[in-house]
Amino acid sequence: MKTQLSKPVRNKGSYTDEYKREALELWPARGRSAAKVATELGIRPPLLYRWARTDRAPANTSPPGQKRLRTVEELEAENRRLRAENAKLLEQREVLKKSLGHPLRSAAERYARIEQMSGQYKVAWLCEALLVSRSGYYDWSERRRHPGPRHLENTQLRARIRQEFARSRQTYGSPRLARAMGCPGRRNRIARLMRAERIFARQRSKYRPRRMNNLLKHHI
Repeated sequence: MKTQLSKPVRNKGSYTDEYKREALELWPARGRSAAKVATELGIRPPLLYRWARTDRAPANTSPPGQKRLRTVEELEAENRRLRAENAKLLEQREVLKKSLGHPLRSAAERYARIEQMSGQYKVAWLCEALLVSRSGYYDWSERRRHPGPRHLENTQLRARIRQEFARSRQTYGSPRLARAMGCPGRRNRIARLMRAERIFARQRSKYRPRRMNNLLKHHI
């Protein structure tokens, strides 16, 4: 037997509150699923679930279409959050202005700049302004205070690279520098350290023989 509940005339796609209450009362009273009750009423099952959620909502919620008025505590908390965000943006703007003219291409250069300005600004804001992570900065700072064996070895290699490069009149690249230093197996490592030191070999211009026509012109 179908439920005896006439479907009301909809006004702009909405149902009356009385119709919604009666539909929700029929759902548990009949002991049937929401899909069967919705089919008998001629509505979609998701609509019945939505009415049930709205009916179970707390009593202090605002009606649909009307914004809930916030309390004084909520407004004060929002005001404090906006003030703190504004202060952070102003300081990050100052950081970017003061960093003009400083090399900031690599992460190590940015970490060094953060260390220089850490006494004036918060480290978290500096890292966010210079687009690096705080964990990376602290790891870099820890390695500077307590360098490991590989870092010490790289420092020695850099000194030898500068020495051999100057001896070659700035013409040796990483392959010949590795052979000159007696460690040809470390060519990739030496190439990386040369890039870090901004050491680039000079390229000699290729020999181009003069044309025979130009030589004949001088003899004529």
